[in-house]
Amino acid sequence: MLVALAQLAPRARDVAANAARARELVRSSEQADLVVLPELFLSSYVTTGVEELAVPLDGPELSELRETAREAATALIVGLAEWTPAGIANTAVLIEASGDLAAAYRKTHLFGAERDAYVAGDELSTVQLGGRTVGPMVCFDLEFPEVTRALAARGADLLVTISANPARFDLDHGVFARARALESGLPHVYVNRVGDQDGVRFGGNSIALDPDGRVLAEAGSDGERIVVAEIGAPGRRDSRTRYAEMLRPSLYVPTARA
Repeated sequence: MLVALAQLAPRARDVAANAARARELVRSSEQADLVVLPELFLSSYVTTGVEELAVPLDGPELSELRETAREAATALIVGLAEWTPAGIANTAVLIEASGDLAAAYRKTHLFGAERDAYVAGDELSTVQLGGRTVGPMVCFDLEFPEVTRALAARGADLLVTISANPARFDLDHGVFARARALESGLPHVYVNRVGDQDGVRFGGNSIALDPDGRVLAEAGSDGERIVVAEIGAPGRRDSRTRYAEMLRPSLYVPTARA
């Protein structure tokens, strides 16, 4: 699978402009099987006034993106603020190359002020997309190994994380992105935004990794950049590091203290 990692800076609080840019990117990336855009790309990363920027899954923004994906025969993963019956979710939308809506994954682990702005998703799931079984994550989800373990156990053969990670946490996500690939034995595509918004600088450093943690493509931290990676099969090369085959669940159950 050929994946385009779109390390971009969305326009602050401008859904129409960001949706138009996403469509333009998909049209210009017809050689890619999958285009991946950062967390909350359509709305830009906000924790106040989110109700002004949220869109429904059946709204015109998604309809136009789906049509563009169909015309380009290119799958797409993009972040947005989603209207749901329970409130506004921080959502990764997965669109198939046919234009069908494959899934909407709602971020399950909210960070800091996000807890006051968004409702947390309550389900981890794998998604059939572009001939792969994708395990989607959004930013802070990446920092919990239990998430990746669950996705791997449910049959994921590719991890994809979309992020709006501040530059101050570059080291955290640099370590976690590699760790999640290594521990799961799955290739990992991590796409983070760049730019400054509301006093926060976002760190970029988008990267594609193979199951052994080797770099397939990286975008660096110096601004907008689109890089392409050929994503291969899952599985560690050395059988001695295929951790999922060696788990001993009975050891990990916490015991009550006397």
